[in-house]
Amino acid sequence: MIVKLGARTTGEDAVDLLAACHERIRKFSAMACAIAKAQGDVREAAGAVRRYFAEAFPLHVADEEELIEPRLALPAQVHADHAAHAAEIERLVALCAGIEAGGPVPPELGPLAERLRKELDAHLELEERDVFPALRMLPDAVRAEIRDGIRARRR
Repeated sequence: MIVKLGARTTGEDAVDLLAACHERIRKFSAMACAIAKAQGDVREAAGAVRRYFAEAFPLHVADEEELIEPRLALPAQVHADHAAHAAEIERLVALCAGIEAGGPVPPELGPLAERLRKELDAHLELEERDVFPALRMLPDAVRAEIRDGIRARRR
């Protein structure tokens, strides 16, 4: 028997889905920081961080740029942050791939992960403060389109 944990409810709104993404971003950025400080085998954790930032995080950015932006002008800082984070995310993914493959934890991981965590936290707070309330003001049908687009992107 297959049991799905955290199954979707029919009442989920686009903002609920985005907020859940934000929690995962916080979780995996904190995990990257923990890997840098950990002793012992961190290959599995590094693989989880690599997969999240290589596969899921780009979907979240695309949700904002392609599903939200056409319906609601995002603050310029949101776009600037997306561009600024790209190289750091790419570097984090590469470092975690090396660890996942059995390599040592590089000394640069700690400062990179801490800097990225702080930058992502500030970015998420901006969106939660400025974008989420504006999304909630959109008509139900528009929010449903965004929600359905987010779900479709993850299938």
